[in-house]
Amino acid sequence: MKLRLILLCLLASPSFAADYYVTPNGNDGSPGSKAQPWKTISKANQVLQPGDTVYVAPGEYRERIEPVRSGQSGKYITYSSYDGRPWITAPPARVAVILRDKSYIRIVGFGIDGKGAFASSNLDSFVQMSGGGRNIIEDGVRTSDQTRTHICCPIA
Repeated sequence: MKLRLILLCLLASPSFAADYYVTPNGNDGSPGSKAQPWKTISKANQVLQPGDTVYVAPGEYRERIEPVRSGQSGKYITYSSYDGRPWITAPPARVAVILRDKSYIRIVGFGIDGKGAFASSNLDSFVQMSGGGRNIIEDGVRTSDQTRTHICCPIA
C-alpha cells in the first residue's frame, strides 16, 4: 500500500518549466543556464519541453527555429530575446522558422535579416507553417534590402 501511494504521488507530481539561455559565445555542452549558456538555437530546438523558455542573446545566428516537439495548452514552448534583438541571418534552406505540425510555440523579439545589415545573410522566407496551430510570433523584425517589416501578430 505504501509503495502504491509513493508511485501515485510521483506520477501525479507536476512538471516544472525550465529557463535556458543561448549566446553566440556559449557552448552546447553546457547546461544552458544563464552562467553557462548554449551556443546554438539548434540545441534549444532539441531540448525544450512544454512550458520551457529559451532566452536568446543579441548576435548573429546562422540557423533556424525548428522545435522538435510542440508545447501544450497553457505550456507554450517559448523562444525569447533578452538584452537586445538576436538576428537569424542565413538559416538552412533559407527559412528562419519552420513549424511543421507544431502547436503552442511562441517566438518573441527576433530579427530576421534577408540581405540587409548582415552582408552574408541569405533568406527566402521568414516562417513556414503547416499543420499544428496556436502558435504566436510577436515583436519580430524582418529586413530585406534595407526595408523593415515589423511582425506582431498571434498566428492561430
